[in-house]
Amino acid sequence: MTVGRWGLVVAVVGLLVVGYSVARGTSSVRGFVEDRCRSTGVERDPQGRRADAFTCRERPSVLAAALAKRHKPAERRTTASGLFLRYSNQMVGVLGGPGGRGSKVLLARERDGYGFFYPYVGGWWGTYSGRGESFRGGGPGGGK
Repeated sequence: MTVGRWGLVVAVVGLLVVGYSVARGTSSVRGFVEDRCRSTGVERDPQGRRADAFTCRERPSVLAAALAKRHKPAERRTTASGLFLRYSNQMVGVLGGPGGRGSKVLLARERDGYGFFYPYVGGWWGTYSGRGESFRGGGPGGGK
């Protein structure tokens, strides 16, 4: 190959790498969080359920709004502790950051998320089909 063709090949490969990086970061909730925040490890609750933890520079309300705009959650819940977003396979908590600066993000898979986030949102979140109180059989007089 000539130098001109090598330059074209390198340019195409470079564009593919950049395109993949951009697509990865915007195609999932996890990718969005990983692109905007710094991982700080894993947090566990007393029962051993886990959530990946991140710190971000943006305020909780700004970060949660940007995430919800990019990836529409099934449910949102705002409490005194923070903003919580539920997706089909994961749950996100956006809390105030250390020292009142930025945000702390907790990202849990659905399996661990219900228990992990229960202290924050209580029984507000049911299964992915809707709120916990919205199905029949929810107790005396529930759903009737």
